[in-house]
Amino acid sequence: MHMDDGKTLSNEDCYPHNVSTRGYNQKQITSVERLVNGRHIRVKKSPMIAPEWFVATEEDIPLDLQRAHRLPKIVISKMIGFYIKDTDPPVQIKFGMAPLSHDVRLQVHQVKEVTAKGLNASRVHKKPRNDMPYAWQCVVHGAIYSIEKTPEITNASWDQKNKNITIETASGTKLLIETNANTRDVSLSVL
Repeated sequence: MHMDDGKTLSNEDCYPHNVSTRGYNQKQITSVERLVNGRHIRVKKSPMIAPEWFVATEEDIPLDLQRAHRLPKIVISKMIGFYIKDTDPPVQIKFGMAPLSHDVRLQVHQVKEVTAKGLNASRVHKKPRNDMPYAWQCVVHGAIYSIEKTPEITNASWDQKNKNITIETASGTKLLIETNANTRDVSLSVL
């Protein structure tokens, strides 16, 4: 996390939802980034972002059906999450990357209430079971960029020349995903 006084805090220091243990509040965060298997994902601060930030790691526990036991956990996504300011119900955004493939996933959905850790927030609209999970996908520098299909996503467009993706939401917020061609680092801006 980058703070407004120029200091950088890592996971060893604290997580975004508990920066108060280091004498800060979440309003002092200027950007949050995560290192994902040699690449960075970053969310830049915007006046549209509410001060509740969180980070999360999704893991999967595969089963070995032949030997009937669990295999070691596999990290399937590392993400940064936040909420859009002044939305009712709250709009939560989760921006993540898969460590093995470097595929990028964006989830935008309404939640019943803001929660500090983010992952335990209940969605207003449940995902349909037999529906396509993604509203939009493209390949950027060999990685698949996916935008989850939710009522909150109204449009997504791909700028092939600049390798940028612009997403429009029902709440009027625009999101911009940019990829650095040299480092393959990915950043998300809220416009």
